[in-house]
Amino acid sequence: MAYTRYHKILGVAENATDVEIKKAYRRLAKQYHPDTNPSRDAQKQFVIIQKAYDYLISGKHKQIRHTAPKSTSYSKPQNPREAAEQRRAEWKKSEAYKQYARQRRKGTYETTYDFKAMKKYAIGMIIFFTVGFSFNSLYETYMLGKNTVEGTCLITSVRYDRVGYAIYYKGMRLYRDEDVMHMSWEDKVVSPNGMPIKKGDMFKVIFNIERPNYHQIDFNKVSKETLDRYMVYASYYVEREYVELRHPEVNANTLEMKLFIACFTEAVYHEKGIDGLANLVFYDEPWIENVGNNKYSYRKMMKEEEIKQAFKDCETLLPN
Repeated sequence: MAYTRYHKILGVAENATDVEIKKAYRRLAKQYHPDTNPSRDAQKQFVIIQKAYDYLISGKHKQIRHTAPKSTSYSKPQNPREAAEQRRAEWKKSEAYKQYARQRRKGTYETTYDFKAMKKYAIGMIIFFTVGFSFNSLYETYMLGKNTVEGTCLITSVRYDRVGYAIYYKGMRLYRDEDVMHMSWEDKVVSPNGMPIKKGDMFKVIFNIERPNYHQIDFNKVSKETLDRYMVYASYYVEREYVELRHPEVNANTLEMKLFIACFTEAVYHEKGIDGLANLVFYDEPWIENVGNNKYSYRKMMKEEEIKQAFKDCETLLPN
C-alpha cells in the first residue's frame, strides 16, 4: 500500500506515532534540505520526504487501514456482464427511463429541426450576399460604361489605414471620398500597386461624368512626380540592402555608388514596372504581412536572368 511505502521513506514502523514521524521527518529534512544540501538528488529526495510526511501526518493511512468493509457477504460474485445487463433491463422497465426516452426523442427532434433551420438560413444568406455583390458589380460596370471620362485622382490625406482622395477633371474637383488600404509591418500604407502611398500622389482614374461616385482608379498609371518619388524611395532600399547588408565596407556617398543604385533601380523598373520597385522596397517584409511584395518575391525576382544581368551590368560602374 502507499502508506507502507511512505513509512519506509521516513524509516519508521507502520504503527509509529505522530511524534516519531515528526522526529524522523526533521532528521531527514535537515539532511536533504536544499539550503544545506545543494545537490540535485537531494532536492528530489527532499520533495519525496515532504510528500511522505504530509501523507502520514494527515492520518489518511489510519482511515484506510481501519475502515470496515460495507458488506460482509461472502457469496460468489456475479458475472460483470450479466450484472450490467440486469441493471439495464431494470432501468428500461422503470418509469424514469420512459420519461427520459420521451424527453430525448423530443430534444432530438427539436435539435434536428433547429439545425435544418440554421442550415437553410445560412444558405439563404450566402445566396443573398452573392447575388447582391454580383448585381452591384454589374451595375458599377454598367455605370462605368456610359458617359465615362478620364481624370486625375489626388491623394489628399493618409491617416493610419484610411486614405482620402479627390477626383479632378480639367482642374475642377468633382468628387472626394475615403478608402481603407493595407498596412505593412513597418506601418506603411500600401496602395494596390504595391508601393507605399503618400499625400500628394496622383493616379489615373476613369469615372462617370454625371455620377463621379462610380469610378475606378488605375494605381499602375501614376503621374511623373509620383513615379519620381517611387524611384527615389526604391533607390534608398537598394542602397540599404547592398551597402548595409552585403558590403558594409563600401562608401555609399561616392558618385560611382550613386550611379550604380540609380542604374539598377531604372533597370528593375524597366523590366518589372512598379511591382519590381515594390519588391525592392519590401525586400525584408514577411510574407504574412504583405502577400504581394515580400522577401520571397524579392528573392525570386533577383534570381531571374534579366535582373541578374542588369545587376552585373550596373556593377561595372563600381570601382574594382
